[in-house]
Formats: sequence, structure tokens, C-alpha cells
Amino acid sequence: MKNNRIHKWTPSPRTVSFIVLLFFCYIAFSLLEPAYLKSPYSVLLGAALPAVLALSMGVVISAGGFDLSIGHMAGFATLMCGFFLRDVGLHAYAAILCSVSLTMLIGAVNGIMVARFGISSFITTLSMQFVLVGLRQLITAGNSYRANTNLYKSISL
Repeated sequence: MKNNRIHKWTPSPRTVSFIVLLFFCYIAFSLLEPAYLKSPYSVLLGAALPAVLALSMGVVISAGGFDLSIGHMAGFATLMCGFFLRDVGLHAYAAILCSVSLTMLIGAVNGIMVARFGISSFITTLSMQFVLVGLRQLITAGNSYRANTNLYKSISL
């Protein structure tokens, strides 16, 4: 019984090999670019968003689905956060909360289309991808979208 408890908490050989591979990649890139080794925080900060997107994509894939719209949803959330900051005039935290809530609503629409109506997740998320591209075009009129830099000063970390 003790072996089962210990075995339950030990990482699998795949996990160990993945961690070793990550370590070797970090060392290799550090040798190629010395600035890489000096700032591991910036490396982690740069990998945070792709890690969150990969985790959410992994959840969908493990459930047997496929999500093509996840990158467009992240871009749309960013655009909407800027929209809420600049055009609506919300406080930074309220803008972030609104954009995340809107993105969750879009994800819920995808989930309802797949689970309730039985539409393929590939078709549903591909369609949502095109809808989001259209909404971004509608909001920005095809131009760059910039929020006022003074609005960013309201965020204090």
C-alpha cells in the first residue's frame, strides 16, 4: 500500500524526460544567447501566455475535440480590453475583467454549439474564428488600434 502512494506522486518517465529536455533547451539557448541566461524571469514571462493557451488547447484535445479559434479569441480579448480602456473609459481592472468575461462567453457559445447541437468542434471553432476576424475588422476598420498610454498608468502592480 505504501508503494502505491509513493508511485502515485512520482512523475512518469515521460514527465521526467520532458523536464530534462526543457533544461537542455534552456542551457543550449543560454549558450547561444547569453542574455537568455541572465534573465530567466523574462523567459518565463514570455512563455506564460503560450503556456496558458496550450493548456486550454490540451483540455479541449483531451476531451476529444479541437479548437481552432483559441488564438483568435486571445487576440479578440486583447482588442476588447483596449476598446474598453480607450473608448468606453473603464478602469484597467474592469476592462480586463470585461474582456475575459466576453472571451469566456465566446467559449461558452462554442461549447454549446458542440455539446447541445452536435456540430463538429472543428467546424464550430473554424466558424467562430471567422466571426472574430470579422468583428475585429468591424471594430478597428482595418487600422491599428492603440489605447492611450496614460490609461496604463492606472494599473499598479
